[in-house]
Amino acid sequence: MKILFLGTGAADYTGKEKEFRRNSSALIDDIILIDPGKYVIDAIKEFKVDVSKIKYILNTHRHDDHFNENTLSYLVSQGATFIDTKPNDIIELGEYRILALRGNHTVPTCHFIIEHEGKRMFYGLDGGWLMYEEIDAIWKKGVDLAVFDATVGFVEGDYRIFEHTSLNMILDM
Repeated sequence: MKILFLGTGAADYTGKEKEFRRNSSALIDDIILIDPGKYVIDAIKEFKVDVSKIKYILNTHRHDDHFNENTLSYLVSQGATFIDTKPNDIIELGEYRILALRGNHTVPTCHFIIEHEGKRMFYGLDGGWLMYEEIDAIWKKGVDLAVFDATVGFVEGDYRIFEHTSLNMILDM
């Protein structure tokens, strides 16, 4: 799988910071876009992505830094299909098999295990400690790559209440 990170920033990113990280979004094999946030169209232009190749759009959750109605409308107008997911959905998108899992966040959130050509990737942004079902799914078949957020950096103490991960938590998981 080829992964292009269209943004790696957090919800407090405004676009005015010196480091232009945008809000979190990823493009898998130029076909599947995860999280159609506010800055995705800018990233598509900057990285010279052929928008006509984007076939499917997945969304982890409806917070503004991961979902923007204008971005979604634009991508759909270019031929992409929005796949509305809920936890435990198993979705077949061409040669891709996607398992949606419940994430640990303030609003209903899906994390994804995306399987393609024998490779499996876990995509789990905006979630604290992994839920039991996520760990079980990862342990059963394994993953070749895991993508997490490290919103609160490397900090001492128990930061589970923030429903985001720190580097310490990622290392533990």
